[in-house]
Amino acid sequence: MKKVLPILILLALPAISLAQKEGDVKPPSAPVNFSYQMVGDLGISFTWDPPLDSGGSEIDGYNFTSVGGSQNHSVSGLIDTSYSVDKLERGVFYEFSVTAYNYLYESASSDVLTVSIPPIGDPGDETPPVITNGPNVTEITDTSVNISWNTDEQAYASLIFDVHKTEPHNIIEYQKLSDSHQFSITGLIPCSTNYYFIKNVDPFENILYSDVLSFTTSGCLGGCFKK
Repeated sequence: MKKVLPILILLALPAISLAQKEGDVKPPSAPVNFSYQMVGDLGISFTWDPPLDSGGSEIDGYNFTSVGGSQNHSVSGLIDTSYSVDKLERGVFYEFSVTAYNYLYESASSDVLTVSIPPIGDPGDETPPVITNGPNVTEITDTSVNISWNTDEQAYASLIFDVHKTEPHNIIEYQKLSDSHQFSITGLIPCSTNYYFIKNVDPFENILYSDVLSFTTSGCLGGCFKK
């Protein structure tokens, strides 16, 4: 009797290249809920939450950056969603941020936190910021405008505006200390009068409010909207 040998059939499966896998991976979104609390006299403890979008791959770690003082400080490869710094200098403004990364890409930065530790014995500034230039309304179009101004000290800025209302309530905020402030407003109505005021807050929470001001967008022809 003849022996029947089994026939082995090999199926050629398509190979998934590393390039194809990498093509599915994108930069993660930025870490969220970045916050801090003071620890002792010269220390700060930071915490954050992972990105809402990992970019199609696991988050491998975080990079923490501090700008300010005698030297900038950067730490890479953090695994935990927390980090602490100490021995900060008094009277110096520091900016802190954190990014996340997967095995291919790094995310954009988290919100930037600006912190300053007052000098010893300094009760804190009690004077609100003062506008030294502006507000300047420029680049007016049918639907957009730029508004800018300067303050005599570093401060957070907000622009509150509305269309045809003398009590504006739409808020644009810029959460970074600066003495030069600029906002762009889009989506406005042609030939419309818009009211706005500005708000500046310094690190000691002294607040400046401007008067309610106004501007009119372009696009008017004989008192009617331009078509």
